[in-house]
Amino acid sequence: MNLLKQIFTGLGTQVEEVLLAIAPIVILFVLLNVFSFKLKPQKFWRIMLGFLITTMGLILFLHGVNIAYVPVGKHLGTELARMESNWLLIPIGFIMGFLVGFAEPAIHVMV
Repeated sequence: MNLLKQIFTGLGTQVEEVLLAIAPIVILFVLLNVFSFKLKPQKFWRIMLGFLITTMGLILFLHGVNIAYVPVGKHLGTELARMESNWLLIPIGFIMGFLVGFAEPAIHVMV
């Protein structure tokens, strides 16, 4: 029961944030379809289904990040900051920043 409570804690916030981010795009698309695109109903509803699937995926992704990666990052940062050898933070930060940047696909596209 405790696990389910942990999983669903904060899900409402993620839903609100994602809907707030996606809503303007959907509204703009609907308005453009009414006044300009004039897509066939079947194609319009397929695109709307795509918006729904994208919204659900983004909600699940962000919720997973918030319940898994963020606490791990906070714990790791706290433990690193507690070390007596504070000078190690600079090379560790450099290495972690390099690895995050190296793993980012958008950076590979720019090179």
